Amino acid sequence: MMNRTIPGTKWFLVAVGLGISVVVAASTPAQTHGAEISADQYTKIDSVTLYHNEARVVREMQLPASNEVQQIRVPHLPIGLISGSATAESDSATTVRSLRIQPAGIVDDDKREKLDGLNQQHQSLLDEQFTMEAKLAVIEQDLLTIEKLVNFSSEKVQQNLDRATLDVDSVTSLAEFTMQSRRKLAAELHGMQRDTESLGKKIDANRLEYGRLLSKQDKRGFEALLAVVSPQGGWVRFGYVVGDVGWKPSYTLRATTAGDDAPTFRLQFDGEIHQESGEDWNDVALVLATSRPDAQSTVPILTPLRIKTSAASEAQSEFGASSTGGSFATNIPAWQDPAVWQRDLLRNTEAGNKQLDEYRSAAQVQRDIAADADSQIADETYPVQGRIDLVSQPEPQTVAITADQLTGTLYNVVTPLLSSFAYREAEFENTLGRNLIAGPLNAYLDEKFVGRTVLAPTAASQKLFVGFGEDRQLRTRRELLSREETIRGGNRQTELEYRLVVSNYHDKAVDVRLYDRIPLTAKNGAITVVLATEATEKLSPDPLYKRMQRPTGILRWDLSIPAKRFGSDAFDFEYQFSLELDKEQTVVGDAMIEKMRADYRFKHSSGGGGFGGGMGGGMGGGQF
Repeated sequence: MMNRTIPGTKWFLVAVGLGISVVVAASTPAQTHGAEISADQYTKIDSVTLYHNEARVVREMQLPASNEVQQIRVPHLPIGLISGSATAESDSATTVRSLRIQPAGIVDDDKREKLDGLNQQHQSLLDEQFTMEAKLAVIEQDLLTIEKLVNFSSEKVQQNLDRATLDVDSVTSLAEFTMQSRRKLAAELHGMQRDTESLGKKIDANRLEYGRLLSKQDKRGFEALLAVVSPQGGWVRFGYVVGDVGWKPSYTLRATTAGDDAPTFRLQFDGEIHQESGEDWNDVALVLATSRPDAQSTVPILTPLRIKTSAASEAQSEFGASSTGGSFATNIPAWQDPAVWQRDLLRNTEAGNKQLDEYRSAAQVQRDIAADADSQIADETYPVQGRIDLVSQPEPQTVAITADQLTGTLYNVVTPLLSSFAYREAEFENTLGRNLIAGPLNAYLDEKFVGRTVLAPTAASQKLFVGFGEDRQLRTRRELLSREETIRGGNRQTELEYRLVVSNYHDKAVDVRLYDRIPLTAKNGAITVVLATEATEKLSPDPLYKRMQRPTGILRWDLSIPAKRFGSDAFDFEYQFSLELDKEQTVVGDAMIEKMRADYRFKHSSGGGGFGGGMGGGMGGGQF
């Protein structure tokens, strides 16, 4: 290979799609008219950048000196080469006059035109699918909003009945509105689901026809033709993108405990590679990337939120009719990317519905994050050390990327409400100086496999939590010791006392984080919840817990359970709290399933264990 660091070197770039026609003369130092050079004799794949589902392949070619135009043929390119992805760059003394990619063998113009047409149709179908999915999301949100309106109105009706001020006409009007809205939205949802299914079949048929046409051409795939002028000789770097490839991360975390010493942790990061491009990558420099070549760089635009007043019977414009009417793709400037409009309008619509719900609902803790919170923490690239061989084959291939030592603490989590056993968990700070992307993880404790989990996206310096499976030598249960009710004026107060039992079968003391919960209430004063002072004083002082979990009613005590405490000598932890509400009312769940799902997603989308990782701020609330 020639020296790539020549002072003053400039690169010249040519990019083409399939089927670009060029007319060139060809020559070599020994042949000055019409000859063609096959690049097989002096070209090789030098480097590969592997993305989630495609790869950028770069071949290097060294050219002989010639004052004439040389035509370089690069045969045997893979059948998975992606249209429009080919580029060529050269040193300052070499000029790439033209570059053409064409199917190998003899392919008539009619077939080439059909292939290009199918590719264009496929992109159009994908755009239509995106639009349908956006509309489906809006309809589902509108149905949910209708249900919230019904619940809100039912509460108002009950209050009016209690006060003997029920307006029958208003109730009837509201009932008719909700029934009509439900029927209309349900019909729209059914029709959209049917259209989406039909569109999916069209996409499958398109790819099937494209594959059928490709299968009839030469199995060698494609070939490249380059017209080059290089008077002193030089190099050309020819690149293209291929499909049927990809990679995904995987981790192995090994914890080792030795007596009373602090445990040690070793984190192995591997890449599981799928390589069926149709060409072998031999002795290449490999880089694994988490970014997407088609990633959108445009900043999301926040649009104004306009509101007005409306009676329940006139609320249709708020609760979905206008939000689902029309297309997101109308009146887009010709120079603008439709995908950007689709993204921004959908996000603003969803956010607007959430804000309207905040204005109408009773005050309470609102924990929510944007729809893209589940994405990776950052785009990363991982150069694989040394050069590597990766053949094209159906079976996955694994390459080692990094191996690091981590410092952390290992403890037990005890949650009697959810499990009869303790679970081991390790807490780290990401001191590696780089972000960790999400991926499956196999956990080992003292060389024993203890289970699988998923490593959450973790920024540099952020907290990292990893589970190490059950510890069946730590067992637990929860007991309601007493429940006493008293009437105070118009209110009923209920005093509850609980016992959390932990049995330790180990021959040494064990540190645990003991969890329980008290209910979270709206700030309208209908229910008051008070945790006993003694239990409050014993709560964990951990700042992250106090910021993220304590305001939501999650209780955590950090305890040391003495050795061999089980049976009649089991470790007991007791606490009390009280509930006070109107004596004519009773306690029911407040959209329990829906809000639990939202809280669960919030926890896992914002940093794993500890309910929020490094995120936080402004979550407050609750009657605690």
